[in-house]
Amino acid sequence: LKYEQIDKTIQDGYALLLEDKQLEGCDKWLEVWEDIKFLMAETRSKDVYEIDKKFDWTQSISNYVQDLEAELHNAGIDDKSFHQKRIDYCRELLQYCGGHEPITENTRRAIAETYADLGDYETCDRLFEEWLDDDPAWGWGYIGWSDGYYLLSTRKKQYEKAENILLGALGQHDLRDRVDVLSRIVELYSQMKNTGKAQEYKRLLLEERRNLPESNPRHIQPPAKSEKVGRNDPCPCGSGKKY
Repeated sequence: LKYEQIDKTIQDGYALLLEDKQLEGCDKWLEVWEDIKFLMAETRSKDVYEIDKKFDWTQSISNYVQDLEAELHNAGIDDKSFHQKRIDYCRELLQYCGGHEPITENTRRAIAETYADLGDYETCDRLFEEWLDDDPAWGWGYIGWSDGYYLLSTRKKQYEKAENILLGALGQHDLRDRVDVLSRIVELYSQMKNTGKAQEYKRLLLEERRNLPESNPRHIQPPAKSEKVGRNDPCPCGSGKKY
């Protein structure tokens, strides 16, 4: 397979998405994903970052694979069959991302959240529990898990369950992305109309932000198609789709 053909098909997928042809664009991207896996095997590339470096892509493969994950979520809102497609794709992607953050973390969240979208909350909870047992400092793991109980939930909101998850996260002394977890618990208490707690944690959030190193790379806004910080936040239009 010539990489130019794969590159063109990826760009065709972006064009379809710009035309709001989401389902067609996702199907095209899933087809070309098979070609990318073949090319990786052919060139003995161990992960998506390595195949990025071997060819002059119009859009980096490491960006494309994350964009596909997000667009499969959006497609699932219109066509429920895309939920399972997203799970299957993300399970494969975990084998090809080389353990790199944030793709690994974002992809794990996507799998668990999609089970919640399907109504399988038991599997969603089990996956988050397993991954957080392995990596208890994973701040965005707690955020994703708690979101499923109130922010992105299609079931009855369970604010206390979300609160317990976020408080458990803040109890981890080496928690990554503590600022983001604090921001989420402020949002949670605001939705619960618990003004006192919201103000208390807002003060902690401001203090934490003041203590951040000026050049902390985890809190620099990335390019639009890079690390996709906050990509699981719901669109303010109310559609439930993600950025």
